[in-house]
Amino acid sequence: MGKENNIDFTNAITLVHSLFKQKKSNIMNQIFLDGTCGKGNDTKFLSSLGYVYSFDIQINAIKVAKELKLTNVSYIMDCHSKIGNYINENIDGAIFNLGYLPGGDKKITTKKETTLLAIKCVLELLKVRGLLCVIIYPGHENGKEEEIVLLNYLKELNQKEFNIVIINFINRINNSPYPIIIERLKE
Repeated sequence: MGKENNIDFTNAITLVHSLFKQKKSNIMNQIFLDGTCGKGNDTKFLSSLGYVYSFDIQINAIKVAKELKLTNVSYIMDCHSKIGNYINENIDGAIFNLGYLPGGDKKITTKKETTLLAIKCVLELLKVRGLLCVIIYPGHENGKEEEIVLLNYLKELNQKEFNIVIINFINRINNSPYPIIIERLKE
């Protein structure tokens, strides 16, 4: 088995990226969403798989990501809760790396209310067999609130429509970030 077929459990982000690589299809013109642009790492990764809509509320995040000079990305400086105002086509996948901008103001974080609205919108846009991966950061107050709200919402979704898996690094200290992986099974 080649390296491209391995799942990387180093951390939540490498795990999510390797899951997307496993799901990558040969279909051209795939559409992805980065719900939290940050420094552009997920945007850059997703752009290797197809076209990306990348959202952030901070101009500094968009500015840093644009320095990556990716050609198949639309950067949208707006709250991810407003995805529906910008995207009216089905998407193949999405990543939400919640929390705050690394190296940025820790008072500016994703919030449970807007994140829940964004997740609901993405689930409606997600194609069958598409992936939505949400990386939860329960180590800070807003992250813990997002975790509770999202888990309560997701556990009520119909199991015939969505597979939902949580992969938690139980032997790591300081409330390690972990991914929630959602696969759409049918419309």
